[in-house]
Amino acid sequence: MDNCEKLPNIIKLDDYDGQWDLYEEELYKIFRRDFIESEKSFMGKNIGIFTNKMYNNKEKTFWHVISEGPDEFNRIPDIRRCERIGWIDKIISMFTCHSCEEIYMET
Repeated sequence: MDNCEKLPNIIKLDDYDGQWDLYEEELYKIFRRDFIESEKSFMGKNIGIFTNKMYNNKEKTFWHVISEGPDEFNRIPDIRRCERIGWIDKIISMFTCHSCEEIYMET
């Protein structure tokens, strides 16, 4: 476990004084950093984001990651998904490098 990195702290809406617009922009910055500005792969396959499929000026994949629901245009934000958006890249990296026997977070 010495080679493993801890998962980042969750990002709380309360850290943005409950202001959804500010919170959403921070989540989007993380999404852009982790999935648009850098190339990702998982089990030898590239992870691609369809940057031409937008909703509210953000990639539909972003909305998929932070919300839930059967209809892409009527999804509801899922606060637990939002809080953990920074974990996705880290978990993919830890799985890919095979250096971790388990994933853990700071307690």
